[in-house]
Amino acid sequence: MKYPIITLGSPHGIGYEIFLLSCLKTDDISKNKKVIIGSLHVFKFFQELLQIQLDYTVISFCDFKECNFNDKHILLIDVDENAFNITKLSDITPFIDGSIALKSIIHAADLIERGFFSSMVTLPVSKENINLIDSSFKGHTEYLMNFWHQENVFMSFISDSLNIMLLTTHVALHQVPKMINEANLKTCFKFAELLLQKLGESKPICLLGLNPHAGENGLMGNEEIVMKKVVKELNEKYKKNIVGPIPADTAFIPSNINKYGIYVASYHDQGLIPFKMLAFDTGVNLSFGMKYIRTSVDHGTAVDIIGKKLAKTMSFEKAYDLAIKLSM
Repeated sequence: MKYPIITLGSPHGIGYEIFLLSCLKTDDISKNKKVIIGSLHVFKFFQELLQIQLDYTVISFCDFKECNFNDKHILLIDVDENAFNITKLSDITPFIDGSIALKSIIHAADLIERGFFSSMVTLPVSKENINLIDSSFKGHTEYLMNFWHQENVFMSFISDSLNIMLLTTHVALHQVPKMINEANLKTCFKFAELLLQKLGESKPICLLGLNPHAGENGLMGNEEIVMKKVVKELNEKYKKNIVGPIPADTAFIPSNINKYGIYVASYHDQGLIPFKMLAFDTGVNLSFGMKYIRTSVDHGTAVDIIGKKLAKTMSFEKAYDLAIKLSM
């Protein structure tokens, strides 16, 4: 299907709410056909909580084989095998939350691998609750890498303001320097260039240094020496368009942001802090490099605003549009 499959995320979060709120809009996403996967019981609970009524068709995951979706505006694939009663939010225990969120991811990934869908849009989950079920779960990116047997996948963040690709993802900070080597840098630049092509962007790639002042030529670390060697080789030998490493503290000033098509950040927070400051409500999390497309909102479960209709839907809508664009 050209439509992505949407995982509704953690029941004790704003994922179900974001989807329902997006359906109230009058723009393109509300008019498109959508396939969602999650818990029917939770979905009904949020419909009542938010007083939002929708027409949709339900099918059990166990019964899903091949469904003619042409006449269905919304199709809900239900992952619940056992009925349970939800009358208030506290009925959704951490175990129930983690179990439903994980089953939604697993079953969606399975349907994609079996050829029913070409992309996935994920709404936020609680990693802590999923770890009650599977202690190896670090995040969607790592989990799907293992599920689909993918090796080179880079967490990326896309917005109208700036684009960022992470050289390293969910690893402890003390492990980052070990991962800054020629092989990882060259692979990351390869996928950054490919992503820019798919986005229709021709501006340079900008590499951020790891150390203060980009290392001051080895005075504060040797990582930038490795970076410079790789950048020089790729630019001179293969005519690439890569800048850096540059100091991260000035990389995101307004005059710099417009120069570059994508930044390559050395570690998670180096890229995510500026990205979320500039594009928190509109940014998209993209797992890039896999054989299938996976996009997501760039925020968490926001349990403090559940049921208050305060959740913003733009990041989800952008993720939905990007999934379709990249899978075409």
